[in-house]
Formats: sequence, structure tokens, C-alpha cells
Amino acid sequence: MLRNGKGKEGLYNLVPKGDTSWYGVAHMIFQHLSEISSFDRPELVPVSTDQFVTAATRPLNSRLTSNKIEDTFGFVLPDWQVPLTRIISEYIVTCW
Repeated sequence: MLRNGKGKEGLYNLVPKGDTSWYGVAHMIFQHLSEISSFDRPELVPVSTDQFVTAATRPLNSRLTSNKIEDTFGFVLPDWQVPLTRIISEYIVTCW
């Protein structure tokens, strides 16, 4: 929470642009790994929320947006694929 922000106090989300699912994140990770290394990409199977049973009720839409921080401060993050690709590439260089 931002305080003493000269009228801009409040709760702000800060997340990369775009939206995806956990399947989309896993797909991107395995795709990028297979392109830059000898990693064999596994077969992924997307499942819907109703196919993935949990004790907690899952919301239909739990996406976060940075619209408020963008409108207030002009601060814009890149699409979610950009930092994820960078993290994967740095991990490969340092860990493999």
C-alpha cells in the first residue's frame, strides 16, 4: 500500500501485461527450454477449473491488472512473456 503519496495513496497491483493460465506459463517455459537447450519438452494437457478439483472454490476470474498504477504513475511493465523468457535464459546459463 502506498502512503503519503500526495493524493495517490492506495493499493496498487504491479503485474506484467497480458494474461495467461498456469498451462500457458508451463507451455512457455518448456517451449523456451527446448529451444535453447537439449531439454525434451513433455506433453502438457490443459485442464479447466472444473476439471481440477480442490477444497477451495476457485474464482472464475482472478487476473490482476496494473491499470491503476499505469494511469496514476505512467509505469508500464512489458508482456508477461518478456520477463519469463529472461528468467529461463538466465537460469539455463547459471544452472545447466
